[in-house]
Amino acid sequence: FRGPLDDFTRIDGIGAITADLLYKAGLCTYEQLAGALPDELAKIVPAPTVGEENDFAGWIASAGRVANMKRRNEGLLA
Repeated sequence: FRGPLDDFTRIDGIGAITADLLYKAGLCTYEQLAGALPDELAKIVPAPTVGEENDFAGWIASAGRVANMKRRNEGLLA
């Protein structure tokens, strides 16, 4: 991937460690994350040992919203 990585930590439920796992798996932009399937994300991000389950569908939906906002703002996030 060439270009800046999108900041997945802007998405509720994704911290720095999870974002790094996604980047290493080749998901580097909000558009790519929005196009992922929950089953694919489950293979990349391990289930938490404590706390709530990962909300993969929520991450995908949020990434889609942020990607649309990014496009509308010509790549500049507020």
